[in-house]
Amino acid sequence: MRYFFYGLLVILLILTIFKDRKIRKDELCKEALFYQMLFNQCTPRDQLYDEELQKDT
Repeated sequence: MRYFFYGLLVILLILTIFKDRKIRKDELCKEALFYQMLFNQCTPRDQLYDEELQKDT
């Protein structure tokens, strides 16, 4: 029974590593989400800068 749970845990770990992760709008900004909501500003991250991703920000 213990090996069954270890097997499920390993499968979950592998699936988490290889999943296609999409970027949320708040992750495109350098500021934390709280400061974005409080001051209503967003400074785009340099490494994530893409015109298609930034047009709604």
